[in-house]
Amino acid sequence: MSTAVPNLGAVVPPHVADLPLIRTLLGRMMIKAHEYHITGNWDYLRYGPCPYRADNIPLALDKAVQSLQDILREGTNYQWLVDNLADNMSREWVLDLICYRIWGAIHVKLPLNTPQFWQEYETIDSRFMVAKNVAKSSIFDLNHYRLPVQDQTLEFLGHPLSVLMLRLGQYYYDREGVRIAPQPGDVIIDGGGCWGEAALDFAVHVGDAGHIYSFEFVPNNVAMFRKNLSMSRQAANNVTIVERAISNISGQKMPFRDIGPATVVGLSDEAGLTVETISIDDFVAQNNLTKVDFIKLDIEGSEHVALAGAVNTIRRFRPRMAICLYHRPHDLFALPQLVRQIESRYELHIDHYTLYDQETVLYARVP
Repeated sequence: MSTAVPNLGAVVPPHVADLPLIRTLLGRMMIKAHEYHITGNWDYLRYGPCPYRADNIPLALDKAVQSLQDILREGTNYQWLVDNLADNMSREWVLDLICYRIWGAIHVKLPLNTPQFWQEYETIDSRFMVAKNVAKSSIFDLNHYRLPVQDQTLEFLGHPLSVLMLRLGQYYYDREGVRIAPQPGDVIIDGGGCWGEAALDFAVHVGDAGHIYSFEFVPNNVAMFRKNLSMSRQAANNVTIVERAISNISGQKMPFRDIGPATVVGLSDEAGLTVETISIDDFVAQNNLTKVDFIKLDIEGSEHVALAGAVNTIRRFRPRMAICLYHRPHDLFALPQLVRQIESRYELHIDHYTLYDQETVLYARVP
């Protein structure tokens, strides 16, 4: 079985051909083109049964070439990214994620795909679920979970994939002696609270002296978030839900469509839902916050405007940050560049939490 590899020389612009990243990428692409991962490389909890069989493998060369051309057009930006990442594993993640964008799950197995990952993935419900399908939020059926975190037990309604993200440590970077994560006493801006699982988890780590301001405005999400808060003594004391959309400008009325965790500001539908925006800088000023220690942003493509509206906060407090990089194709390099434009001393790392090219997180700190 083989894949007809496109004539790469015909699609590589001369101005990027000599970039070290591009040379490494093209070599890795050639290797991946001859690898096949028909089984054991598919997230069935998210996407359902795998549609591929050994005798039915789609050859999406046109899509691969289009993806490669987009990468090459931004070659200098991707080179900037790998040159400015602080560790080798982060640079490897960039290469692997780019290869995945080009070839997909059939040819690229990401480093997270290990026996340990599958053990965690396949036993979420058997280890932590108390009751199945006890609530519904938007289009999602939610289960009742009981999850040990440090010396406490989190109890909440959620989806198995959100439990998996907690177990894998999404929003917590801890590698090669570098830790970028919530700490005791932290004041946290939690952009994208959804059903509250991450905020509940943060609440355990910051303790009684810390506080989480969690931004969530979708009515179904907020209702479930409040339900989950009622199930947690710790979070009930130090989590505040802010029902506004984070942006660079405060006071705008923006339409949105309720798609649960995937809700995007700017989309409208017949329901006519709207939300008022607020910038992080204005929120900090209006609430007289004397410190911000950690900022987490997972807001479905609005991360760039959130950062643009947090310039004063970032320069004043230099918080640790966990920022999702996957909602828009160019976020992978554009958001790290924006962080550095705001404050040049930030050290940058990347980690990733799925079998596919989503749930990539930028971690930033000023050493």
